[in-house]
Amino acid sequence: MKKDLLDCVRHGKQWTGTLDEGLYEIIYGFEAPDFEADSLYFEFMGRRTGPWDYAPSFAKNRGECLLPHVELEITSALKRKSRVFIPRKTELDKKYFNGRIGFYLDSRKTVTLKLSSSVKNAKWTNVRIERFADFMADYTEKDFKAGQKFWLDKTRIDSIRRNWSSSEWAASLDKTLDDCAGAPPPKNVEEAKVVSGTTSRTGKRYEDSVIFPGNYMSALSLRLLVRPSETDLEQLKRWIDAFADLPYWGFSEDPVGADHDNDLTADFNMLGLAVALSWHREKLGKERAARMEEKIAYQAEQMLKWIIHSRSSWPGVTAQNHAFFGNQTLILAGLLLLGRNKRAIFWLNVGIAAFKRFIDALPPDGSYHEGNGYTAFGMVGLMPSLMLLQQSTGEKFIPDEWLEKHWRFVDTLLPENTEEGFSTDDGTGQPGYLPSLAMWDYCRHSATSDVRRLTGRILYKFFKYNPDHFNYHCILVNFLNMIWAPELNPSDFKPGKASESSSSYFDDCGYFVMNLDPKAKTYFLTGPPQGYKLFEKDQHTYNYGHHHPDAGNILFNYDGKWTLADTGYTWCKLSGEHNVLLVDGQGQHNDGHVWMAPPPFDIKPPQLKIFKTKGLDRAEIDLACYYPSSLGLKSWKRTVCGIRGKGFAVMDDVKCKSDRRLTLSWGSDFPWKKITNGRIPAFENRSGCKILFYGKKEIISIEKCIPVKKYIEVLKDGKPWHALRVNTAEKSKDHRFVTVFRLPGTDAEFDRKILEKLTEK
Repeated sequence: MKKDLLDCVRHGKQWTGTLDEGLYEIIYGFEAPDFEADSLYFEFMGRRTGPWDYAPSFAKNRGECLLPHVELEITSALKRKSRVFIPRKTELDKKYFNGRIGFYLDSRKTVTLKLSSSVKNAKWTNVRIERFADFMADYTEKDFKAGQKFWLDKTRIDSIRRNWSSSEWAASLDKTLDDCAGAPPPKNVEEAKVVSGTTSRTGKRYEDSVIFPGNYMSALSLRLLVRPSETDLEQLKRWIDAFADLPYWGFSEDPVGADHDNDLTADFNMLGLAVALSWHREKLGKERAARMEEKIAYQAEQMLKWIIHSRSSWPGVTAQNHAFFGNQTLILAGLLLLGRNKRAIFWLNVGIAAFKRFIDALPPDGSYHEGNGYTAFGMVGLMPSLMLLQQSTGEKFIPDEWLEKHWRFVDTLLPENTEEGFSTDDGTGQPGYLPSLAMWDYCRHSATSDVRRLTGRILYKFFKYNPDHFNYHCILVNFLNMIWAPELNPSDFKPGKASESSSSYFDDCGYFVMNLDPKAKTYFLTGPPQGYKLFEKDQHTYNYGHHHPDAGNILFNYDGKWTLADTGYTWCKLSGEHNVLLVDGQGQHNDGHVWMAPPPFDIKPPQLKIFKTKGLDRAEIDLACYYPSSLGLKSWKRTVCGIRGKGFAVMDDVKCKSDRRLTLSWGSDFPWKKITNGRIPAFENRSGCKILFYGKKEIISIEKCIPVKKYIEVLKDGKPWHALRVNTAEKSKDHRFVTVFRLPGTDAEFDRKILEKLTEK
């Protein structure tokens, strides 16, 4: 079959074969020698950003698919397009593209199909068909409890109503809804793309336009449920009618374009309509309810096409928030229309099978596979559907054991002082929806449980140091707060007791965290993207995207200040904007990508080695596998050693095949200032901590970087990342960098002691 199919595609012929019922993937690869790779790049904020999959928001052709696509045609049954995966840098250099396109058969049958590419002179190298196992669950309509209000029962509704006038979450919703009172809905798709900037009276933009409409309708529905108002009801009807009438949800009517009836835009719009219909069917009237059902069913079918045929909701994707949101659309539509639309049980069985795969893929150490700073957004795509499925079936869907590990992980990584946010990996410094989920789990457990203790500590740290956390994505956050924890307020949480352990290691994501004192945490990221388990098991390109080329990155938080900082969510992901090694100015695999393609799947990521003695923690690992072989890097052994109450040191032993210019970066949220320290170069910044360099033949410079970001940072002319660049004075095959970090009040005697420990065999 493999040989015949490839031969047919190469010669532009049809292929015929007999296949059993199920979902099939056509996995392909081709070279496109005439493709213009420069078409994937755009200048933005002084950088050449790319490769982009779709033209970005600042481009004139916003939303246009830039990558090649393939077209699958099955005689008398199907004609669909799917764009290729974002190529790795090495693949793009060769103009090689690969991807998958799928089709579903409801019974055993003979199929005649044809596969073609949008590029001229494509040279096909691989085409094969594989059946996807366990695409669907086997539930029947009798397995579900019909007619329930999403996430709510009478007791919870009474609690929301009773606490509305005293709740801070409700006060925030009231303020937002009143500011948007009477605002007309968008009249067309173009207005919908910018609706969050045109709705409020004050001109405040509450959320991104992708998610604002659905969240706004959900919030209106909630207030209407407990504070009946003809004004709110009429406003809700206007917005429902407008979004039910839009011809498509997203940025492009081209099915290969960005977010065409797919993932984030479609799921949040679906959330708004589904919540309104679940909670207010009778108030909305039969005619409007029927129109909403028609639109919801249409959107479910559109999403199903994406899941079956193409893009990031693909069945094989187990660890991407876009897949969570895409399948959440099926769960919302299926539960809402069960018994009303014969396709509802099909949507549910596809969605349930997907969510079971998502649960199975959660990292065993409690971390989050898209990057630990991204957990806040990922969880809001995962958990609401699991709650709905548990509510409607009575079965256990919520991964309680993993959640308890997750809270332990979050508590360990979260600084005691959160005034500068939660900036690790792809985090933006904001907790997003994480406190909402923490409050939900806090309410479910007894006062003496570990979950209550851990979530209480996490929430105390959030609210004590940054009470304005919920101004970020404030509509959905406060909506979730009210349906999950209406009786809670920020003052309800206690500090609890911090872990007395001097360090913690999470062996799937590879995070090593040292607690140097109650105010100081050092973070050492040592694992592959997605963690060891998924990197080895699920080698699917769409699982990636939000990672950075930052294996070996070291972060340091002192008293809430990111003395060594992560650059967060960027549109140009650079090793040079992380505290890692550069070789001749170049970084790790796919350095500079907008969305990260995975490193080669044949690398063998090593595990961290940890050595503990009384009062001292030491960890070491060789990270050379994360760099392209073309750089000639034989070894980069990074050793981190910390002494509680004093500080830590880092030793970097680098070996190359030939002479290279080697660079280490130490970037901070705050400017560095050179200080006098004899012959040893030394610097400090606002945190009060000092950094000293004991390497030989090195040149140290200060550079102010402006990472390429979106959202509010761009409006404020960027958020600087202040880097100390430590370069070898001349090219070398072999160099040892030695860096010492002192906590405030630590004297020079610490340097001698830590350097001895650092070099011990």
